[in-house]
Amino acid sequence: MAGKELLDRLARRSLVALDADAVTLHDLAFDHLRSSLPPGQLPRLHARFARAFLADWGGLASGLAPLRERDTIGQPDRYALGALVGHLLEAGLDDELHALLAVQWPGPGGTAENAWFVLHERADLPGSYLADTRAAWARATVSSNEAVEEGRRLALALRYALMHSSVVSRAGNLPRGLLRRLVEAELGASRRTCP
Repeated sequence: MAGKELLDRLARRSLVALDADAVTLHDLAFDHLRSSLPPGQLPRLHARFARAFLADWGGLASGLAPLRERDTIGQPDRYALGALVGHLLEAGLDDELHALLAVQWPGPGGTAENAWFVLHERADLPGSYLADTRAAWARATVSSNEAVEEGRRLALALRYALMHSSVVSRAGNLPRGLLRRLVEAELGASRRTCP
């Protein structure tokens, strides 16, 4: 059976959702796949996904250089931006997680910018960035890795708390009038798009 025919058949049975540029698998299908895997296979698959995303982006050693040159973030990269931290966590790749969230790029006026934040801002995914910092913060505080001593765990937790709060405080600094107008505009837009 051809790939398109199979996808159409699965969509008719509500096992996948087909969008213009994405195929979304139903949660039941994911659950079935997870339960069908041999022990230890799921973390290895998460690691393969995470490492494939990082390799596509030039790797951590390059500071994700290919992404720095992109003006826009396409759908595959948007997916990866939203999923990479979860894959790293599920694979137990804590060192890569911490390295990813520490990548810096040169910013304006000789400053340094957090690459992960810049990418999420460029892709208009601030919620995903906040979720990533919260997840990394939680992992840093409960890490059972003996190689990570108490001082490093505390330093990581502090770094993630500061990263998270700096984004949240930016939103809190909007003038009330502007914030009110943004909310009104969003409410109006959602009324126009909802049946």
